[in-house]
Amino acid sequence: MVRHVVRITCLAMLSLPIACGSGDAAPRLPVEPLALPELVHLEPGAEVGQGPPGGWTHRVVRSVPRLVSGDLEALPESASATATRFRTVITAEVEPPGPRGRSARLIRVGVGNAVPVGDRELVITRLGPREAFETLGVVDRVVLIAAEAKLNRGRLIARSPTFALFQTPTVLVVEGRHREVDLHYALLVDPASGALTTLCWPKFGENPSPPDAILRLAPELSFDAQLDAQITRRIGPAPVSWSFAMTGPPPGDRIPLSDAEASALVTLKAVDRLEPLLRSLAEKPSSASQAPAHEHGPVRRK
Repeated sequence: MVRHVVRITCLAMLSLPIACGSGDAAPRLPVEPLALPELVHLEPGAEVGQGPPGGWTHRVVRSVPRLVSGDLEALPESASATATRFRTVITAEVEPPGPRGRSARLIRVGVGNAVPVGDRELVITRLGPREAFETLGVVDRVVLIAAEAKLNRGRLIARSPTFALFQTPTVLVVEGRHREVDLHYALLVDPASGALTTLCWPKFGENPSPPDAILRLAPELSFDAQLDAQITRRIGPAPVSWSFAMTGPPPGDRIPLSDAEASALVTLKAVDRLEPLLRSLAEKPSSASQAPAHEHGPVRRK
């Protein structure tokens, strides 16, 4: 009996430093913060025509340009082909929910320009791939350089483990004129299911007016990016350069905003307030699906 008591006492003494240390609470390992999503450029040669490329879970947006309005009669066939050759693609990698209640999260956002190569659609940069680069003419290659420069201006301006706000420049028709604006894409991951919702709205200028509405995009949206062509320079009577602009933002369900929601969307900077606002907007019913882009200008508040 004494032997058993001594043995139990010794075991208790051996376990004492682990349980109690020097009388304070047991030390805890620091909790690693969840990594924030990163913005990356898609690898040259990635196939994006049929869905997300390898290593990605979602092809968020794919735009296929088509000329529909403007100075089309004066547009040379070569310029028309160049204007409609390049497609813009946005992708996402979402980690699904895991064991022990681990939430889904947004790992990264990808962007790239792609061109058709036979029956495929491949991401292209100045580094290749060769099979895509060989399909381009001299003017196409100049446009590719400009398209890459514009792509490099895209930024994640707010992010959390389940959210990213991607801002990218584009050119839209605004009140009959071609204007460079910023398009905002809000990517929202449901922590419980891993489902991805994307919202979109344009920003006009450095001090923009609050928008009337935002757009909720269809999952895996592939859309007809309708273009307007305008002559920007002539030598004598002959046009020698053109500007191309989308006639509207991507199509989606139009979500009207209250004055307070619209103002907050413009002024909020802190992600801990912006993300909940966007999630609440994503759950609102839409007023109607957005009309085809050529039938209206971008959504804006007067």
